[in-house]
Amino acid sequence: MKLIQAALATSLLLATSAFAAYQGEANVGYTNINPDAAGVDNIDQWNIGGKYYLAPVQVSNVAVAESAFLGAASHVGIDYTDDDFSNDISLNGKYYIPNTQFAVEATVGRHEVDLAGGGSVDDNHYMLGAVYRVNGNTEVKAGFTDDGNDTNPVIGAKYVGPIGTMTMGLKGDILFADDTGFDVGADVYLDPTLSVGLGYVDSGAPGTDGELNLNAMKFFNTNVAAGVKYIKGDNYDGFGLTGTLRF
Repeated sequence: MKLIQAALATSLLLATSAFAAYQGEANVGYTNINPDAAGVDNIDQWNIGGKYYLAPVQVSNVAVAESAFLGAASHVGIDYTDDDFSNDISLNGKYYIPNTQFAVEATVGRHEVDLAGGGSVDDNHYMLGAVYRVNGNTEVKAGFTDDGNDTNPVIGAKYVGPIGTMTMGLKGDILFADDTGFDVGADVYLDPTLSVGLGYVDSGAPGTDGELNLNAMKFFNTNVAAGVKYIKGDNYDGFGLTGTLRF
C-alpha cells in the first residue's frame, strides 16, 4: 500500500510539474475586416504562429499570458499571416545572455502583395534590437527595422506588474521615420488568467491611418487560452478571435 501511495504521489507531482511549465506555444487567429466603403467585400485574415523556448517556462501566478516575459525566456519562433491581398512570413528570436541583464532580438521576413492585374510585389523586412532588462518586470530596447524600402531606428519599453492595487501590462514602441510610427497598449489583469486591454497602432507608412483595438484573453488553464478583439480604423472596423495552446 505504501508503494502504491508513493507511486501515486510521484505521478501527481510529475503531472503538476508538467502542467506548471511549458516549452512550446502555438497560436492561431482569425480577423474579419469590414470596410466602410459601399460595395466592398469584407476581408478575411488568418494568422498562425509558434514559439519554441530554449528552456521550460514556469507559469506566472501574476499574469499567465506573460509567463515567458516575466521569466526572461529565450525563444525562436515563426509567424505567418494571410489575407485576401497579401501574405507575410517571418522568423523571430530573442536570446537572454546568461548572467547579464541584456538580450538580443531579431526578426526577418518576407511580405508579398498581390497586384490587381496579376503577379505580385515582394519585399524582405527585418528588425534587430538590443534589450536591457531593468528588473524582473521591466525591459527597454533599442534597434532598427527595415521594411524593404527604408531603414529606421526604433525604441520601446514593456512593463508587467503591480500598479496600485492592480496588475497591469504596459508596452510602447516608437518608430522614427519620415512619419513617426508607434504601437502602444495597456492590459489590466482581472485575475492571473483573465485580461482586458486597449491598444493603438500607427505604422507611420504614408497613406495609412492608425488603428484602435480592444481585446480580452482568458486562460482556461495554464495550457489553453482564447481571446477576442475589436479593431477600428478611419475607414473600417472588424473583430477577431485567437486561440493559444502551450505544451
